[in-house]
Amino acid sequence: MPQPTHNMLTRQLKRYLGSADAMPSEWRPLIQAVNDAYHEFDKDRGLLERSLELSSEELIYVNASLRESEEHIRKTLDAILSPEGDIGTLELADIIDTQAIQLIMNDFFQLTHIGVAILDIHGKILVATGWQDICTKFHRVHPKTCKYCIESDTMLSEGVAPGTFKIYRCKNNMWDIVTPIMVGGKHLGNLFLGQFLFEGDPPDYELFRAQARQYGFNEQEYLAALERVPRWSRETVNAVMNFYTKFAHMFSMLSYGRVKLARALTERNELLLSLRATEERFRQVADSIGEWIWEVDVNGLYTYSSSAVERILGFTPEELVGKKHFYDLFAPDVREELKKAASEGFARKESFQAFVNPNIHKDGRVIILETSGMPVLDPEGRLLGYRGADMDITERKRAEGEIRNLLEQSDKDRDALLGILEDVKRGQEALRRSEEALRQANQMLRLHFEQTPMAVIEWDLDFRVTQWNPAARTIFGFSREEAVGQHASFILPEAVRPQVDQVWQALLKRSGGARSTNQNMRKDGRAILCEWYNTPLVDERGKVAGVASLVQDITERERAEQALRKSEASMADAQARAHVGSWELDLTTQEATWSHEMYRLFGRDPSRGVPTFEEFLDLVHTEDRPALIEARRRALETGELVHTDFRTNPEQAPARYIQGRLQGVRDPSGRITGLVGTEADLTERKQAEETMRRQLEELRRWQAVILGREDRVLELKKEVNELARKLGEKPRYEGGIKAE
Repeated sequence: MPQPTHNMLTRQLKRYLGSADAMPSEWRPLIQAVNDAYHEFDKDRGLLERSLELSSEELIYVNASLRESEEHIRKTLDAILSPEGDIGTLELADIIDTQAIQLIMNDFFQLTHIGVAILDIHGKILVATGWQDICTKFHRVHPKTCKYCIESDTMLSEGVAPGTFKIYRCKNNMWDIVTPIMVGGKHLGNLFLGQFLFEGDPPDYELFRAQARQYGFNEQEYLAALERVPRWSRETVNAVMNFYTKFAHMFSMLSYGRVKLARALTERNELLLSLRATEERFRQVADSIGEWIWEVDVNGLYTYSSSAVERILGFTPEELVGKKHFYDLFAPDVREELKKAASEGFARKESFQAFVNPNIHKDGRVIILETSGMPVLDPEGRLLGYRGADMDITERKRAEGEIRNLLEQSDKDRDALLGILEDVKRGQEALRRSEEALRQANQMLRLHFEQTPMAVIEWDLDFRVTQWNPAARTIFGFSREEAVGQHASFILPEAVRPQVDQVWQALLKRSGGARSTNQNMRKDGRAILCEWYNTPLVDERGKVAGVASLVQDITERERAEQALRKSEASMADAQARAHVGSWELDLTTQEATWSHEMYRLFGRDPSRGVPTFEEFLDLVHTEDRPALIEARRRALETGELVHTDFRTNPEQAPARYIQGRLQGVRDPSGRITGLVGTEADLTERKQAEETMRRQLEELRRWQAVILGREDRVLELKKEVNELARKLGEKPRYEGGIKAE
């Protein structure tokens, strides 16, 4: 819960602001911190009185000292609320009032006999009082013990959190206390209280005698100084340090508040100067661009006018600002109409552009203006006025009128003029596009020159290098510095120079040499095979000024192609012998490849390329197409090996029986990305099987004929025997089977 405003602070606020209610909102956190410091100061004063059990006379003296301290705080607050110049760098000595603090500490020491010191982070002593003789006459005199003191001032005081204190025994065996001084979150110094011993903790006299002997001190005087070192209870130490910790925080906040205020004032002054400079630049620009820049309020009354108005309408800015409304300048015959249109636009808070309106010059002439403007709104969106610019287009309108008159006189002239204007526009647009295309082309050409994997080399008419890109260095091993100026022979073996010279002469005559392949030499002496694409560079007179070459190292490609050709020849021979063709399909690119045997099996001219699947189905017998489509679907879905037999379409391909196999191809993630397959010609086997089938059927037919005849003979024998029986004769055939 916020504490009530301290009486001292109330008097200061009334002095400067009249009342606390007039205080700027951005000051409230700082003033609250000052108010809290006053109240904490009162509390610590009471705590210190109880801790030290002061007499009434001493209490009067302490109150007087505290009043002086409060007077110092008041002066500091005066400095915060009063204007200041630049504060410079933030060093503790530049921020705190060391003289006033020294006086307070002197009085406090006279009262309490408790010494204190304020040092900046570099170890520089800013305020010091009540230092003991054992320190000033002994420890800070000897180089080694003084080094221990400086170490305590700087190193041992590190790492203490703001608002806390640290008690430690220095290397000279004295007790010290430190609390940090923070200004704006920055550690600028420390407040030390030290050179004391704790009550009830007797000193180790032998240790101090040993120190006296070690550092050459007068032992008797050194021990006497030790006896004068104050002994404090831990309660006293805690009470004093609580007071000093809050005191350090209080004057840190006051100092930082003064710094923040000084900076705020400096920034405000800089902003004001910048604003004035911006306004001056705006005025200069407005005066120089030839357009009349203006501002009007919500009622249309001019609140600003650039000096260009005098050149355009004859009025000075002083004659308009605060005296005339924008519609007062409209031509009388259209004033009310234009005023109504403008008022409606104001109501809608709309921007407008290229609003053409006639105005009356100060001398009575009609001036045609083209006006553009935009609304000026406050943070809540309420209209404050309009800001805009006017351009005198009287001459342009007069010229447009003359052009219209000319166009009215002759339709032919009008069409011609419009055509010319359109041609000019198209020409300008074409020129703009050409310039942009040229810029992009130059940029792309530079990127291509630097980044292309092909060597880019330019030659002069003496066949010497003038340009050499990074890829040329990669291919030939020579840097640009080594290559430029060299004759082409530095990368040509002796044996190919006559061939290359012929190419060069053809290029100079523009009669050939555009593409060539020859051996070259690298810097390391290794021979490589390069493919050259050459172009004569022709100047504006049509003469060859040089040659540009694109070079590709095809050594490895040539080796690979030779190996591939050999492998393909072997595979083609094997497939031809086995009557087996192979194919591949990349599902990502939908690109397919056929072996040579595939073209032979299906009677397709290789020059026509690989057919699409739909075209391939035309080569398949209509009855077998559904089974082939199903087999392809299964391979695409499962990736498994699928078998399918089909016949070719005799109307589209040689009549064959084909045994097909196809299988899906998976990428490392398991996704099917393609198909591979083989097609084997089973025609001869099918024909042999058909011949065997027909022969078997013929054999079965003859067997049936023969068996049928035997059955008929038996039937005839039975009929003869039956006839003989009717005639009363003996049967001619025994059992109806055997003739008599």
